[in-house]
Amino acid sequence: MAWDSMVFDGGKAAGELLATSGHELDPVWLLRLAGTEHPSAQSSQLRIRLLSPLLKLQRGNDQIPAPTGHAARLLALLVISNGFLTVDAVLDDLWPEVAPEVARNRFHQVILRLRRALSGSTNSILSVSEGMVLLDTAELGADVWALRQSAEATAEESIELIAQYESDLCAAQFAYDSTFEDARWELRAQLTRLALRQLAGEGYRNDRLRQACADVWARLEYADEIGDAVTDALTQAGKTREAERMREQIAARLER
Repeated sequence: MAWDSMVFDGGKAAGELLATSGHELDPVWLLRLAGTEHPSAQSSQLRIRLLSPLLKLQRGNDQIPAPTGHAARLLALLVISNGFLTVDAVLDDLWPEVAPEVARNRFHQVILRLRRALSGSTNSILSVSEGMVLLDTAELGADVWALRQSAEATAEESIELIAQYESDLCAAQFAYDSTFEDARWELRAQLTRLALRQLAGEGYRNDRLRQACADVWARLEYADEIGDAVTDALTQAGKTREAERMREQIAARLER
């Protein structure tokens, strides 16, 4: 399978490559393709946040300057592609109508800018090798990756993930950009499944979970499935007045 066919497919091609050619791959790729590299929860780890209006970088509780322009776009593309892209795919996306030699020169400049943004120097957790651009996920965390790996999340972990979902993927920074539409739909579906699963199991007895889900419903458009589940959890908990208020808010939104 060609490396280029692995771009923007949600990991399907990665799984196929692992199944058919895993014995030929370097160990770093085996970990990446198998999805066994889980972002560390260390407070000093650099975290990339895409589930917000603008791309953000955070280390611990400190927000640090995020890349802009082509460097920001490349980082977003790398994150939604689970940390790796072909160089050719990057060139086609960033400079589709530019001569290959010019595009590659620009590519190297963007790589340098992104490395500095991620680590403060040209020695970085971002590498380019054998026609691939690769993020070292052992040194990075990303809200997108955490949400994709949330199938076994506890209630407390789920509350944090739901609370961190400020908006669909870089909704302001890359507004109306069709390149990110599939990832936005995928991540919204992940959020909805996570919220519904936790509300069904814990919603009647977990005030913080209900509040996190009510807040994300209020932040997002077209999230009434979550709002309805919050209403059901409130009803199950015997909080009839709050459940009725939630129903009224949902109805008012639908009338807009």
